[in-house]
Amino acid sequence: MSSDYATDTQPEHGIQRRIIIPVDQSHHSKRAMQWYFDQVSQSDDLAIFVHIVEPVHPKTIINVAADSIPALAGSTLRITEESVNEGKRLCRNCMHEATEHDVKSRSFLYVDTKPGVALTRAIQELKGDLVVVGNRGVGKLRRTLLGSVSSHLLHHVTVPVAVVPPPAHRVSVTSEDGSVHKDFVSDLS
Repeated sequence: MSSDYATDTQPEHGIQRRIIIPVDQSHHSKRAMQWYFDQVSQSDDLAIFVHIVEPVHPKTIINVAADSIPALAGSTLRITEESVNEGKRLCRNCMHEATEHDVKSRSFLYVDTKPGVALTRAIQELKGDLVVVGNRGVGKLRRTLLGSVSSHLLHHVTVPVAVVPPPAHRVSVTSEDGSVHKDFVSDLS
């Protein structure tokens, strides 16, 4: 289910590209958004910020007394409402940032237990021309075990996907006398 929570008042005429930017609270997401504004944004773009709210289900509660379930179910709903409100706030902040860069924007919240699947659906429904997504830079094993939203998008959408990697840091190995023995790039994020 999608909801259009925070939209600008500007019409979409004159829009040449619809750029989908998945957003969350991570610095990887913020880095991808900033990269878009700094490197590829155009005045006739429509930046579409998409935030996925992952619901919490009462069935994930294990070994809880049956008479405790109603109280826990109520708190689960509040957590979900809080997540929706945080998503709205995040999207408003992203739209404000777009305004600062003279880019038209809209934002949408999708509720789904699988962010990659929800984003794939959002990209299709919102008719994106380009997706800009951050990458956590996790290793191959961890990505295989846990999955990766950016990897999912690369394999399941039919539009270009720009994956913004974490910054690489140059590290120098020096000897006691201060001479540099080796320069190499390492991901320290």
